[in-house]
Amino acid sequence: MAEEVQRSSRRGHTTWSTVLLCVTFSLFTLAVFGLARDRSPQSTLRAFHVGLLSGDRPSVERTMAGNDDGPEDRYWQTVLVGRVLEILQTSDSIDLGRMVTQGNDAEGDVIYESNWTGLQTLTFVLKRTPAGWRIDAARTLARSRESFFW
Repeated sequence: MAEEVQRSSRRGHTTWSTVLLCVTFSLFTLAVFGLARDRSPQSTLRAFHVGLLSGDRPSVERTMAGNDDGPEDRYWQTVLVGRVLEILQTSDSIDLGRMVTQGNDAEGDVIYESNWTGLQTLTFVLKRTPAGWRIDAARTLARSRESFFW
């Protein structure tokens, strides 16, 4: 009888250890993927558009590269924000398209769909900074000048 109690207490100990290990591993996995999701080029584009749609200027500025680099960077950022706001006014939906990442650079297509204008695609150029992925407004505008709506 004493032997049975000892065995069952060991099993109980093993069960709790296993549960604790699984919970710890699950929390670790969620934390890693949660951090990775918020630090990807896709999450930067999502935060940019959410900030624009909600009128949250500080959030929009945090997604842009070169916020402290002088008047030229601020000019291109203002032009890009204005252009995207124009597109958003007539858009019925926004989708993320192709995303290509090479080292510290990335390009991502954002597809704006409208019943009035059809599909418009804007290719955003992003760069990795110590603070995470940021939109390079000047390079985005230079890259997008080839598209039909410029």
